[in-house]
Amino acid sequence: MALFSNRQESNLRSCIGMIEDVIENLGHAPDQSRVETEDVWPAWRIQKGSAQVNIEIRGRGDDNVLRVSAPLLPLSGAKDPGKLCRRLLELNARDVTGAAFALDDGKVVVTAERSTVDLDRSEAMDIVRRVVDYAVHYLATLPG
Repeated sequence: MALFSNRQESNLRSCIGMIEDVIENLGHAPDQSRVETEDVWPAWRIQKGSAQVNIEIRGRGDDNVLRVSAPLLPLSGAKDPGKLCRRLLELNARDVTGAAFALDDGKVVVTAERSTVDLDRSEAMDIVRRVVDYAVHYLATLPG
């Protein structure tokens, strides 16, 4: 078990460096982007326009997972929540790739997640950019 924990820890250290590299390449200071969490897992928050994007590395079982998400709007604030949910499911089915709309604590979010096993910088950059781009686009176009 100790060897496995070392592998997960090594992967975590590598991924932290990779994510901070991505954050810096996107024009943000990694030190200023870090956010405090209630546990030991690292997290960052970056802003593009009115989009706030959360980047987290979490443990899941014996592996680590990169999760990138951006809150868009509270579901309770929608004029017609049922119609909005239907629209989001339709967007998931045909327009959104490599990410998805979801509900998190009553908020509509766009999110993407991937195991960090064999994750490289270009994949990490793609996941973060994808969520940033979708958040910016859909913050401007989703009906409230």
